[in-house]
Amino acid sequence: MPAVGGSISAINLDGRNFTVASDSDGQRSLGGSTNTVEPNGDNTARLIKTANTWKVTDLDVITDNFNGDGEFLQNLADGNDFFPVAVTYADGSIYNGTGQITDEPIYSSAKATTALGLAGGGKMVKQ
Repeated sequence: MPAVGGSISAINLDGRNFTVASDSDGQRSLGGSTNTVEPNGDNTARLIKTANTWKVTDLDVITDNFNGDGEFLQNLADGNDFFPVAVTYADGSIYNGTGQITDEPIYSSAKATTALGLAGGGKMVKQ
């Protein structure tokens, strides 16, 4: 089967489903480590591993004001806890993690979408 691209289909935040706009180009990092090679004085090298959190950025989720979606998202952002996150991709794969909203939820009345970023500790894991 070929690799399938496309926008993220949907996200689930703390048990609530949100459809993602088709023109939203969500970017994802699974989390883990970033590697840097540093030189030593004798021309050998050492490996420096830096831990990274997972993150999903540049999401535009469909927001229904009548159903209180905007308030729900802002309440999550205002909270002090991480919550379950599931991201569904165009190919049907689903990745799970525990995280928090990292960017200010900005609502677009013209598009009925809210711009979001998410991040959390550890790695996102394929379901």
